[in-house]
Amino acid sequence: VAQHSGFIDACIRRGVRRPRDPWRIILLVIVLGLLSNIVGDAGYIILLPIAATLFQSVGLHPIGGIITAYVSVSCGYSANVFLSTLDPMIASVTQEAADRMNIAPGQTGPLCNYYFLFVSTFLLAFIIYHITRRSLLPRFGERYAGDIHFNGYKQLSRKERRAMLGAVFAGLLYIAIILWATFSSWGILRSVNGGLIRSPFIVGILFLLSFGIGLMGMVYGFASGRYRTDGDVIEGLTQPMKLLGVYFVIAFFASQMFACFEYSHLDKCICHFRR
Repeated sequence: VAQHSGFIDACIRRGVRRPRDPWRIILLVIVLGLLSNIVGDAGYIILLPIAATLFQSVGLHPIGGIITAYVSVSCGYSANVFLSTLDPMIASVTQEAADRMNIAPGQTGPLCNYYFLFVSTFLLAFIIYHITRRSLLPRFGERYAGDIHFNGYKQLSRKERRAMLGAVFAGLLYIAIILWATFSSWGILRSVNGGLIRSPFIVGILFLLSFGIGLMGMVYGFASGRYRTDGDVIEGLTQPMKLLGVYFVIAFFASQMFACFEYSHLDKCICHFRR
């Protein structure tokens, strides 16, 4: 919903405006790539073309921007300074590893890897920035002279700015309600013994993050005029499933092909022939 309503695009347009410093643009693309996992896989879809345009706007090769953005999103897929939807998933892997090593008698929470991922964000940003500036961009030449001159993204209209302000206010209000419901004396999101371990807040952190981001996107959509009815919100929810349909079709025929190779032993014949 946040992507479909244009809220994420508005945040990026608000942040980049009219950039001129090449090295600041490189660092901006890297940071956006590292933090993009807070909204799942959206970084691969949204950030790559934006990075190409940003690099071209300051005279850098757009292919270098695509590579930098792709590497940042891929290498930093779990690293983040904020809580993301990946933290509960990674916690299950940590729990399984701890059980096999017999070093954790209890249950690990979804935030057990946060300190490691927080530090990894800055380390990865430094490494990717250094490699991009010293190794990647020199291979494309000092300056890029393209036929298309880009002078920056279109500025947000007055209506879009008001919609973005309303979405941010709704997000802050939502955070305040969640914090009140967790840490106040009326904390309904705490466990029965008053702690945070295995509490509704920790167990449901994935839903709380997703709902908060979706709420901000929905408020922006209605305030900006992109959404008119609840049907538009449902369309935003079903859009990712439409993209998954293509993947399922490809995966189906690919699995049939591999099954035929295994049944006919043609794969072994090809490997033997190559040897």
